[in-house]
Amino acid sequence: MDHLVLACVDPAHDAHRARFVFEEPKKGLGQEDAFTFPALTRGQAMTRLAALLEDLLTGDHAVLMPIEAVLAGWGKGPLTPEGIQDYVDELMETEEPRFSTLSGPVPDPLAYPPPADPQALAETRLGPFLEAVKPAAQADAEEED
Repeated sequence: MDHLVLACVDPAHDAHRARFVFEEPKKGLGQEDAFTFPALTRGQAMTRLAALLEDLLTGDHAVLMPIEAVLAGWGKGPLTPEGIQDYVDELMETEEPRFSTLSGPVPDPLAYPPPADPQALAETRLGPFLEAVKPAAQADAEEED
């Protein structure tokens, strides 16, 4: 979000580097990684920011869509409600299920269904982040095959 705002207000703003800390290291990613997001024109940043704000104000937020499920499914074909639910169900069958949604602010997050179109929701909310981590996600998919 800061990249979008900076690109809107500062014509000299260039590529943006951001650091992400994951709960656990992922294959192809460390527990902490930095990603560089490409420079945006003011128009591109405003369009993206407007889409995020529209989703924030009108979108359905009562859904089950852990980032771990999105990262696990990204690049393996479209994300589906069934794929998200299957991922969560598999984690819940382990001795100590751990994923970000369980430790977030939403009480009883498993009571909510996956979104009807998780692919579109992920692209709207996380598109540039997912594009930045895509090479690592694809490396994971290739290792599993």
